[in-house]
Amino acid sequence: MKQLSALHITFRNNLFRFNDWYTQQKSGMAMGKGTAPQWATLFFGIKESSMNGEKGFLKLFEAVLSIYKHYMDDILGIWLKYPDPLADAQIWKEFKDNINDFHGLKWTFTEHTKSDVIFIDMSLSIEKGRITLTIY
Repeated sequence: MKQLSALHITFRNNLFRFNDWYTQQKSGMAMGKGTAPQWATLFFGIKESSMNGEKGFLKLFEAVLSIYKHYMDDILGIWLKYPDPLADAQIWKEFKDNINDFHGLKWTFTEHTKSDVIFIDMSLSIEKGRITLTIY
């Protein structure tokens, strides 16, 4: 219970310093705070999972998400394309719109590719049906 109280105090007194200037952030969590990564992960986890009786986007798009890994503000996903390119494009758009419809958060997406993908500090590729990675 003490941890929840401490997090509540930290979130409600969201003060941060930029150079010699101190201010209070009124919306969201100041990203320089020590608890910011935990808050961000918990906050977006609400969108990923079910909430208020609605399915989270992970359940809604489970047929096309072979892999979904979320690390703070980075997401890696492997998308299983539909055979019909028009249907695939529509579902891809719905997926992006669904993720971006959450408290003003806007994510940047990399379009589908079969070539190497850079994720955080790794280069990922598919070789002989397996995902391989090298340090980028």
